[in-house]
Amino acid sequence: MGLRYLIVVATLVAGCSSGTPVDRAEPDTVSGTERDLPAPVDDHPTLQTRDARLAALEYVASTDTLMAHSPVGRSEIFRSLVTPDAVREQVAAFEQAAEQLAQTLDMPVQRLVWVEAPISATLIVEGDSEAAVDVWTVSILGSPDSGSPQQVWRTVHVELERVDERWLVASATADAGPTPASNELALQSGWDDFARVAAWDPVVEGVGL
Repeated sequence: MGLRYLIVVATLVAGCSSGTPVDRAEPDTVSGTERDLPAPVDDHPTLQTRDARLAALEYVASTDTLMAHSPVGRSEIFRSLVTPDAVREQVAAFEQAAEQLAQTLDMPVQRLVWVEAPISATLIVEGDSEAAVDVWTVSILGSPDSGSPQQVWRTVHVELERVDERWLVASATADAGPTPASNELALQSGWDDFARVAAWDPVVEGVGL
C-alpha cells in the first residue's frame, strides 16, 4: 500500500468518530463551464477489466492479513500484490502506518486490530498494460483494551500495471470519505461484538502466504 494511502488512515483516525465527510476536490471551472469528472468506462466489463478490479480489491482488503504477519511475511504478501520495484516501499509504509495508528489509539502495535472492508469498486482507466480502479472502503480499528472500535471511510485510487499477464499495484492514494452520517439512535458496539464478526471469513479474500 502506497505511503500516502496508508498514512491518511493514521491522520484521520483521531477525528473519525465525528461523522463529517471530507469531499473530494470540486470540479474545475473552465471558461465559466463546469468540467465533468471522469466517468467509469466499464458498462460491460471484459475479463481483463474484472481482473484489474479484482486485483485492486485484493490489495485493499489485504490489510488484516498483513497485520497477522511479520515484516518478512508482509514482504512475501506484497510481492504477490504489487510491482517488484514497489515491495520495499510498501512494507516500510505499512510498518510506519501501523506504528502511527497504535500511537494514536494509545496501544501496543501488537494489540492493534485493523480490518479493511471494501464496499464498491469501479474501473476508471483501462489500457492494455495500465489500469486505474477506485475502491470505496471502510477501515475498522481498535484493540481489546480501547473500548469501542473506530471507523474511517475512504476512497482509494489504485494504479495498476500488467506484469507477466497479471495486474499488480504500482501505487495508491486515498481521499477521505464519502462518510455516512452516524445514526444517533444506534448504540456503539463494544469490542466483543466487533471481535466476533471480525473473525468471520471476508467477502473479498485477502492474499495470504
